[in-house]
Amino acid sequence: MRILPALVLILAACDASGRREEPSVGQATAVAAPQSRDQLLLRVSRRGGPARVYAYPRLDSVVWKAPAATPVATRALGFDPEAGIFAFVDAKNVPRFLDLRTGSTPAGVQPLKGIASREASTVYGIANDGSVIRATPGIVGNSAWKYKPPARASAVFPQPDGSILVMGDRATSLSIWHLFPPDREVVDSASLPQSPQAIPIQVGDRLYLPVDSGLVGIRGRDLALVKPIELDEPVTAITSTPSGDRMFVVSDSSNSIQVVDRYREEVISEIELTGQPSALRMDPLGRYLLARAGAGDSIWVIALGTGRVTGSLPTAWRADLPAVTPDGGVATVLGKDVTIVDAETLRRRASVPAGGDDFWYFFEWSGFRPRAAGIDAPVTFEGIGVTDSTPVLDTTWADSLMRMPPVTPILPPTTDSASSSAPAARRGPTGFTVSFAALLDQAKAREMADGIRVEGRGAHIVPAVREGTTIYRVVLGPYGARADAERAGRTSGRPYWVYEGPP
Repeated sequence: MRILPALVLILAACDASGRREEPSVGQATAVAAPQSRDQLLLRVSRRGGPARVYAYPRLDSVVWKAPAATPVATRALGFDPEAGIFAFVDAKNVPRFLDLRTGSTPAGVQPLKGIASREASTVYGIANDGSVIRATPGIVGNSAWKYKPPARASAVFPQPDGSILVMGDRATSLSIWHLFPPDREVVDSASLPQSPQAIPIQVGDRLYLPVDSGLVGIRGRDLALVKPIELDEPVTAITSTPSGDRMFVVSDSSNSIQVVDRYREEVISEIELTGQPSALRMDPLGRYLLARAGAGDSIWVIALGTGRVTGSLPTAWRADLPAVTPDGGVATVLGKDVTIVDAETLRRRASVPAGGDDFWYFFEWSGFRPRAAGIDAPVTFEGIGVTDSTPVLDTTWADSLMRMPPVTPILPPTTDSASSSAPAARRGPTGFTVSFAALLDQAKAREMADGIRVEGRGAHIVPAVREGTTIYRVVLGPYGARADAERAGRTSGRPYWVYEGPP
């Protein structure tokens, strides 16, 4: 079996003309949809400066601003809504964390390769010596968890259950080791065909390795080989729906995208394009697929519900853009300007002059709303406009947001920054709590809590009701000082975050 020379895992492609233009910034019409979190846009300057958050689709009103310059982001790793952490890779290939509750950006561990994350507050990567490093917001330097596999690591894949799959290169095969950090004991292992150039990708609970004759797969939970998926030509790009039920594959010298049913393990249809695509990018909600044209700066937009190509758009291809917006638009970039168009009609909705100077990341979160202490780490509004070390939050916007029904899009006041005259919120309770997880299963929360003991203190469970659902938070504390809470979190050897207030 010949191995595919290279795998491109990225994004989307084509040409747009004769489109009727719609009003620009501030006049875009949102498509309201039932939602429990607020649609937000994080923008980080590509030239250096503080990160800013906008309440999408209002692109002219900053609702939060970091108190200091944020490291330049080159790739997003994800957002953890429980911890309020945005994980990204900086210009030096160091994984970094931006805490949207405090505005802090802790120092990164070191430059890493093959950086990957599943829930954003825990990031894995490969050091120069082939070891696997785990980075978390509160653990840096030599205190970070490290694993040296039997052979030099070439990739790491975080799993939904908290375990990781580590791939290493051997002389005649690719070895895969399964372990549960912080334990370093290998619980299972397997081998795949040797491929010096192709790296497996994760699709649902499986890893797939592209080879010249198709895709070779392995199940993540037990490392059992699955039925190979046969294809006529070598694979050059691949992505999947968020659920992993369908894969979209681009083959060498083909003008079509093959649709693979992962459960039937076969090609079920094809999407014909007018040219050869070179990369793919999936909508986080699974509504649209973007295909990058092999020649020129353009993309095709594909509606996945019908398999219809809605058209093509001119855009450069970056790590952050083009991107599908929460309300069914496509954010494109040409030169310094960002334009948002409707994914179905390709009509322009909004334009952001000089928006291309920023790194863009769409996400959803309710963390800018005032919260009751004990449910979550609340956003504190104290000291707004007083010091340069406090994150700027528009409390007028946050208060109005709380009065809006869930199906209503966010419509904050049109201000460029937080008002210094905003009413000060009540100071939160003293003390600091270490939070490890928020689980829906009480038994799993109890099992986790029983396994955490630091300096004679055991973790405990705090139940809370959020939006009608009971969650069980695993916490430790409170501690009198943040430094004590941080030390306890680091000593536990687990991912954690610290917030001010009682458990």
